[in-house]
Amino acid sequence: MPGGFHPFHAGHAALYNSARRAFPDAEVFVAATNDTSSRPFPFAVKEKLAKLAGVEPGHFVQVKSPFRAEEITSQFDPEQDRLIFVRSEKDATKPPQAGGNKKDGSPAYLQPLLGATRLEPFGRHAYMAYLPTVEFGPGMTSATEIRQAWPTLSAQHKVALVMSLYPSTQRNRRLAATVVKLLDTAIGSELEESKVINPQMIDVFYRPVQDSRGRRVVAKNIPASILDRLLEKLSNKFHVPVNSFEWQAADPVDENQGFAATLEAKSTKCPPATQDITLNLKNRQKAIDEYGYGPLNPDMPNRKFWMAKQTEWNLDSPDEAKQSLCGNCAAFDQREDTLNCIAQGIGSDLGAEDPTINAGDLGYCRFLKFKCASRRTCDAWVTGGPLVDKNVTEMDAQNFVGGMTASYQQRENQPVDEDYVEEKWSQKYKSSINCANPQGFSQRAHCAGRKK
Repeated sequence: MPGGFHPFHAGHAALYNSARRAFPDAEVFVAATNDTSSRPFPFAVKEKLAKLAGVEPGHFVQVKSPFRAEEITSQFDPEQDRLIFVRSEKDATKPPQAGGNKKDGSPAYLQPLLGATRLEPFGRHAYMAYLPTVEFGPGMTSATEIRQAWPTLSAQHKVALVMSLYPSTQRNRRLAATVVKLLDTAIGSELEESKVINPQMIDVFYRPVQDSRGRRVVAKNIPASILDRLLEKLSNKFHVPVNSFEWQAADPVDENQGFAATLEAKSTKCPPATQDITLNLKNRQKAIDEYGYGPLNPDMPNRKFWMAKQTEWNLDSPDEAKQSLCGNCAAFDQREDTLNCIAQGIGSDLGAEDPTINAGDLGYCRFLKFKCASRRTCDAWVTGGPLVDKNVTEMDAQNFVGGMTASYQQRENQPVDEDYVEEKWSQKYKSSINCANPQGFSQRAHCAGRKK
């Protein structure tokens, strides 16, 4: 797995783990240089961050050239062993490219893995494989985004972002603070030597019909320094020219809104998987196959499932694993607009109070893009959820990731406006609630109010 890794982050760790799953019989190494001529992180720092992110000891190797990696290949037999380079799908258009021929017409040394029927030993050929790009933190997909966002974050937001990048820091605030200092030192020195970053924050709008007055917000409160890159993303996302988007200075915001997940365009439309059951099932199956989503029936003991999670997360007991659920994951979106989208997708006009949503205590996974239930979990779990509408005035860094706008305080701990809940429900629906076994957050709040 070759790369720059400035810095090594959760997306790299996800690619590393994907490679281990894709090639279970292979030795998976990460190849990195000590070159700091154009990027800020020396090998020693990258190695520490890789270890925090979960790379096995001895498998993060310093090399002179990542796509030769002779320091690694010298340990193997060039006439017997096969060599596969693994990259993220987002790098598929970047050099070096696999395929083609040499000047003499023979196949080039580096060939695509996809379509290969017989793998030659690496003395004759190496192969290139591309695995899915995984978002991390607030919609990030690259180390460049971390370096560009870092100077815009408060000290509290830096700790929160570190906890999302390196899960092992989530239970160790001192370790998280040490990582913040590492990033401050490396990225700070890079900024001193580069151009000054414009601290202005801006809003971006999309005008679907040119020369019309109608437009909608697609990104709020983003650093001006990432505007060009964001517009390119938006152009690809909406399949329209870059000049379809407009921007203006953002209104001042509270510090807790901060960076606000702005690297991914925020559309007013519902997430596609909430409206398309086929897409939702496809994404859910991927979550099951690749991220251990489950268990199927949370009411059962599921001891085998939870023991596997205990091993995966290096915990002391299955009971400890059961504390890390979708319902307290930072990617679990239970905002009213999102729940309304889920209700719309199942043909209900009850919105967030639909009995199906309450029965499963449903939300939308912003990491894996599907509707999920609060009592299940997966390997992509991140502390600090769920994502809900009501903000809290005092927010600990562990209760939000990367400065995202909404509060991640657990929904059960939120103060409940019971009168507001009652006004939205019909008498027929309220009479149907079984307070001996309430389903979901809203029914529990209703029954708690009835007992007073």
